[in-house]
Order: sequence, then C-alpha cells, then structure tokens
Amino acid sequence: MRNRRSLMAHGKGFTLIELLIGVCLSSIVVLALYGILTSQNRTYALQDDTSAMQQNLRVALESMARTIRMAGFGKLSTWTTMGGYTDTSGWGFGTLNFAVYPTAGTGNILHLVGCVDAPAGTLGAPASATQTTITLNPGQAANFNTTTNSNINIGGMENARIKSIAGNVLTIDTDLGTAGNQGLQSNYNNSTQIFIVKWITYSVDNAQTPPVLLINEHDGAGSQQLAQFITSMSVTVTGKLVDLTLNGQTKSREGKIISALAKDKLMLRN
Repeated sequence: MRNRRSLMAHGKGFTLIELLIGVCLSSIVVLALYGILTSQNRTYALQDDTSAMQQNLRVALESMARTIRMAGFGKLSTWTTMGGYTDTSGWGFGTLNFAVYPTAGTGNILHLVGCVDAPAGTLGAPASATQTTITLNPGQAANFNTTTNSNINIGGMENARIKSIAGNVLTIDTDLGTAGNQGLQSNYNNSTQIFIVKWITYSVDNAQTPPVLLINEHDGAGSQQLAQFITSMSVTVTGKLVDLTLNGQTKSREGKIISALAKDKLMLRN
C-alpha cells in the first residue's frame, strides 16, 4: 500500500528534468516569437519610412507638373523684373520671356514664367485700345496690387503692369521701356479674363536635414518648403516636351539609406 501511494503521488507531478525541458522549450518558443515580432517591426518601420519618402516625391511631382503644364501662358516678352525682383541677380538669364528654364550648370534649380493660376478677375466694362485703365467687376481689385501681384495678362493677348488701383479701376502700363503709362494695344469685351503672371523658382536645398524642395514665387515671402527628402531634380526641355525627374533619399530608423525617384513627361500647353 505504501509503495502504491508513493507511485500515485509521483504520477501527479513533474521531475526536475521534465521542468527543465519544459522551460527550455518555452524559452525557444518565446525567442522565436520575439525574433518574428522584431523582424516584422523592422519591416514595418522600413516600409513606413519608404512610404513617407515616396509620398513626398509624389506630392512634389504633382505640384510641379500642374505648374509646368501652364507655364508659358501669358509669359513676358522683354521684361526683366517681376514683383520687385530682377533676373540680373545671378539667375543666369536675360529676360523673363521663357516658359521653363533649368538653370545652366545645375540640376537643382528650375524657373517657370506664366499664368499658372485661375484668372484673378474679369473686365466689368469693355476696354479700348490706347486706354491706360481697365475696370474690373466689383470686389476683384482686391486680388491685385502694385507690387507682388502687379504683373498681369489681359485675355491671353497682352501683358501690363499695374501702376495704381482706385476702387475697381486699375491704371496700367503696357510698355515699361517707354516713359509714362502706355495704353492697351487691342480692344477687349467685358468679361475678358485677367490673369496674374508669376515667376516661380523651384530649388533643392541639401544643406537642410532632411533635404527639401523649395518654391519661391518672388513675392517677398522668399523660398518656402514644398516637400522633404528631395535630394535633386533633373529637367530637360525638348520643344514643348519636359522630362522631369525628382530623386529622393532618406535614412531608415536603423540607419539604412533608402533611395527612390519619381518621373513624368509633360507637354507644355503654351
């Protein structure tokens, strides 16, 4: 009886060796699960870092593509200044009479000129040739000024500089090279659209961390950040075809360098 009770008691527990084997097996399983979890976290973090960079590339490319397609509409002929800024300050071109201009010797600066936004106003009354004033619809004069929003295009036909604003009436000059205010060259019906002509510069700044793509509309605000992780751009112009490539690079949380690029072929509309 004593031996039988001893054997029955022994059958209800584990030996030391069995416990050690169980602990070892459990440790192996836990370590395996930890390894899988760590690997999945690394993969997720890498994908997250890559996705963030690619998203910045897409945003930058789409923004530049919209502007490039409209570049050239309403571009200037012989003007050298816009919004108080002049092209003689080291940009490398003589007049603002281009649509798309990649600065010679670098792939990191791109200039555009044209009416890239929707019309800022419409004529509220007909305008005749030789007039030095145009009248806008009520309230629209607030979209213009005599400094940063003073370069306009009238109906896609001719450019003018706003010299003064009184109510809805703009006093203009269509020939900056001649003394005084020169009048319109053509007749215009009411509802003729008035656009603001812009000079826009895109540039890449690798001195910042992370590197950024900047946009400068030459309106006194200076260069503004458009997208991060952009390390360089490449622009080639063949006739009206523009090849645009943006290169991006970032460092993962584990220090791995991640690179990507975004490309587009664009046809200038003007």
